Amino acid sequence: METVKNLRILAIAGTAAAAMAGLAACGSGSMAASAPPPAGAQAPASSAAAPATVGEANTSLGTVLTNAKGFTLYTFDEDKPGMSACTDSGCKSLWPPITGPAQPANGVSLPGQLATFTRSDGIQQETFNGKPVYTYAQDSAPGQTKGDGVLGTWHALVVTPGGAAPATTSNGTGTAGGVSGY
Repeated sequence: METVKNLRILAIAGTAAAAMAGLAACGSGSMAASAPPPAGAQAPASSAAAPATVGEANTSLGTVLTNAKGFTLYTFDEDKPGMSACTDSGCKSLWPPITGPAQPANGVSLPGQLATFTRSDGIQQETFNGKPVYTYAQDSAPGQTKGDGVLGTWHALVVTPGGAAPATTSNGTGTAGGVSGY
């Protein structure tokens, strides 16, 4: 029984260390690599082969933009128009860029413009109002906004501020389901 307890403590400590290493790589501007996200965390990046569909979700932050799977989209303060500052492997694994051509989900009227640009690593990344957009690997379910405020430089793409308690998503599949805002 004590062995199981010790293994759980080690697993929790390892997960926290991996997350902190990834955050440090994204905020430092260096090319330092970080550990991959913890086991079980899904990187909700979209595929470059298919159009990146953008929807909306009501969260505790307000209405945020989401990818086709309902995962919150984020911006990074260090980015410039047409240039991503999140280029090293550690940053890209924690903050996967949304790639490929962009289009709004069926029935979604976006309050801004979707476009793409070619990053320095050759990847075509989606932008919203000129800002490159990403998902956050630590968001493990649609509608979560765990990446908002990370290092004071990552922000959920909130299009309508306000707090709506259970989140709902509109992802172009014709389904909307309740999702916790956190």
